[in-house]
Amino acid sequence: MSPYPFAVALLCLAAGVAAAADRLTWLTVVGDSGSATSDSVQIEPESMMVFSGLRTIRIRVSRAHERTGYDDRPYRSYIASVQIDCSNLSANFRQLELFRGPLWTGDARVLNYREADMPLMVFRDVQPNPTSRIVQAACSIERVQTK
Repeated sequence: MSPYPFAVALLCLAAGVAAAADRLTWLTVVGDSGSATSDSVQIEPESMMVFSGLRTIRIRVSRAHERTGYDDRPYRSYIASVQIDCSNLSANFRQLELFRGPLWTGDARVLNYREADMPLMVFRDVQPNPTSRIVQAACSIERVQTK
């Protein structure tokens, strides 16, 4: 599937065309974002920042079942700041706010990473896995803007 329709939607939302000024707008990439019993991945297009070949964006994920975080502690959902490197089409977590409950509820903890230690953005066991779609769409923003 071409990343361009997704990139155009991302660009429009980032520009505020479809965004309400008084609340965050999350675009669901995979899953049912209102269900505590399914996996879902969302992006916050308005948070996209472009720095030459790098992009940053906020994502949030709710998992159907308890998972173990990079700190070896359980979580069910998280909000993350992601750095995307378009030169090698990779994405890494800069910061993770992990919640004990689904849909960003319950006790939370924050993990911050130095650039050399940022873990890869992966969505293990999420089908279809949206990693490459998110990266390609974010890196297509500049091409869409200049067409």
